[in-house]
Amino acid sequence: MLKRQSDKIEFLKKVPLFAGMSKKDLTAVARVAEEVTVSSGEIILFQDFLALLGDSPALARRLLAQLADRLAAADKKLYG
Repeated sequence: MLKRQSDKIEFLKKVPLFAGMSKKDLTAVARVAEEVTVSSGEIILFQDFLALLGDSPALARRLLAQLADRLAAADKKLYG
């Protein structure tokens, strides 16, 4: 279990969606992040994460940009 915030930040840096984020953004995400164990196929809703995005439009825009970049790369890989 990742209990310390610094451990959460280090873990988040390795997640492709969060890899390009600033330490300030990673700290904000780590603050609301909670480690849980789920079964395969279980649906998860991140209320605390959605609240963070609602409170930080700039963070939401950066995440959307990261998602758009990843989607464009996947599209290019599939369709050239």
